Amino acid sequence: MRYFSFIFCIIVTLLSLTATQARIIHVPAEQSTIQLGLNAAEPWDTVIASPGTYSEFIFWPATNSIRLLSESGADNTTINANNLSSVVYFPGLGVIDNTTVLRGFRITNGGNVPLGGGIYLTQSSPIIEQCKVEGNNAGAGIYCNNSSNPIIRSCTISQNSGGGIYVIRSAPWIEACTVQNNIPDIPGNGFGAGIYCGDSSNPTIKSCIISQNEHAGIEFHDYSNGMVDSCFVFDNNRGGWGWGGILADKDTNLNITNTHIEMNQGSGIALLYNCRANIAYCEITENSGQGIVALSGPQFYVSNSSISRNSDKGVYIGTSGDVCLIKCIVKANGSNGIDLEGNSTLALENSQITNNGGFGVGVSSNVDTIENCLVSSNLGGGIRCASQSSPVISNTVVADNDSSGIVFDGDIYQNPTITGCTIVRNSTTNGGGIFCSYPNSPIIKHCTISENRALDKGDGIYTTSASWLSLDSNNICYNGYGIYNYDNSQLLIAANNWWGHASGPHHPNYNPNGKGDSVNYFVYPLPYLTEADTIAPPIPPVGLEIVKVGGDSIVLSWHASPIGDLAEYKVYFDSDSSGFPYSDTADAGLDTSITLYGLSTGTTYYLAVTCYDHSGNESWYSREIQTVRRGDSNGDGVIDLGDVVYLITYLYKNGSAPNPLLAGDVNCSGEVELGDVVYLISYLYKGGPPPSC
Repeated sequence: MRYFSFIFCIIVTLLSLTATQARIIHVPAEQSTIQLGLNAAEPWDTVIASPGTYSEFIFWPATNSIRLLSESGADNTTINANNLSSVVYFPGLGVIDNTTVLRGFRITNGGNVPLGGGIYLTQSSPIIEQCKVEGNNAGAGIYCNNSSNPIIRSCTISQNSGGGIYVIRSAPWIEACTVQNNIPDIPGNGFGAGIYCGDSSNPTIKSCIISQNEHAGIEFHDYSNGMVDSCFVFDNNRGGWGWGGILADKDTNLNITNTHIEMNQGSGIALLYNCRANIAYCEITENSGQGIVALSGPQFYVSNSSISRNSDKGVYIGTSGDVCLIKCIVKANGSNGIDLEGNSTLALENSQITNNGGFGVGVSSNVDTIENCLVSSNLGGGIRCASQSSPVISNTVVADNDSSGIVFDGDIYQNPTITGCTIVRNSTTNGGGIFCSYPNSPIIKHCTISENRALDKGDGIYTTSASWLSLDSNNICYNGYGIYNYDNSQLLIAANNWWGHASGPHHPNYNPNGKGDSVNYFVYPLPYLTEADTIAPPIPPVGLEIVKVGGDSIVLSWHASPIGDLAEYKVYFDSDSSGFPYSDTADAGLDTSITLYGLSTGTTYYLAVTCYDHSGNESWYSREIQTVRRGDSNGDGVIDLGDVVYLITYLYKNGSAPNPLLAGDVNCSGEVELGDVVYLISYLYKGGPPPSC
């Protein structure tokens, strides 16, 4: 024990002697140049440069643990190499680790070298902090090569030729840096990204701003592994030569977390050639291409992320990629929300795919799963199953899409399964809810298919040429035409479903007195269920309407739900026109009407109703309705003389109708006519009662 105590005392004594012997060397007071100051330094010495511009380039000595600091920071202290060489060169002649520090300089005008115009490191791992590496003219602002693992933090790397930071076979830690406005030395090559990592590099990039670089924001190549966390990657690829925000290819492994990837020219994230990526808690938005594009065998996992408002597709996977999205929002992208081609596979869970310019989800293989999702309000339809796709779609809401809710139109046999889904209020030409063509055989069980519309045939379901659907225990109701089978060569068996009425579906021959949804001749619907299937999701209420609008109240009513295990109704409302989710709710019990009190007079409210069963399952929302401010004919939010003029123009000069029309029904007569003009003038100018019903 005494021996170990003796050794400990010796170590402490040596460390104390080292600290006591460390010197501070002032430049230019003691040494005329920074280089001479470094040459004179020994381990643990500190070289401090006074404010000013030092016209020199630094060749770091083979001495570890030297600290080179500026006295007044990078705004006041510049090292200018005058385009003669790298500004600071770490040659790797000895051990240079994180006890070596370079802090507080502006490093500029490096040039006349192929690599690392600002700072060049090989087998060197110093701390570089609080520096401005800018205006260097060759081979990147900072070049890390051959097992260089520096800590680069709180630096600005900008306006360098050849990119901001270039990493080869190294693992730098880059934190709290701004990397912006860097340009390529040769247009179109990788020397131009904000941060370029290649040849088995392993960088960590944390809390950085990477913006306005002429090439991509960050690139990973050739077996590199990377971490990007809590960064802001925006407005990169301004020259149009790269992929946009972040690019990974050639067997790279990438983790991107808590990062905003916005407004890049091209894709937000591009994953190519067998790369693997984990993307979590990210915002990928307003990029000019796809939000995420994956080609040639990538595998990636996206969770708790938003992919929105990108000009092209939200997520695009081509030529055999695998993707899993969990708890994601894919919204308002210019084209399809999620689009898979080739032999790509998808696992989609607990996600919302809404308001995209094309279809919501497109799948193309036989191992896709879509579970507990919302696919809603997409302009090109809900879910499209092409090629040989046979997905399992379960417990998913497909609602309010501007084409078919689900389409099966592959040219290779498909055998998908749809269970426990709500398919509601989708609309198209044929097959508003589901469109099924040759040679597909979906199994549809315990689903609610309601309020869908087709301009031509098959509001609920439309089948064509040799489509063999298996339909069992579904609620097919309020569609008008429940099923239309175009193929007279085979009878579509649709037994054991509920059609919206105890009398069953209307069939011209087999059930002409049925009052439920209709089917055509080539559908055989017998036997049918006389009550709604209770395993299927509860049917969204229908018939929601405003009975009366008072000063601070609204009276609503709706049709009674047909489900046998009804527990209660719930009303949702707020003044936000964006739809669900709603900020306010009211429980209505088992009543089919409710009065909402305490509302703001003159405010437009948006309202919907749902129902619950005794198992606690909630239906999807009813069709949304909105309150009407009667008298505000021109919709500008106020009632004034402009509304009188608007009504007169509509009634007598072929002007545009009030939108909604009820806004012009000022006297609540049920129509817009001269009496409404008189009523409005009386209210505005003669002290008459305000418009109200």
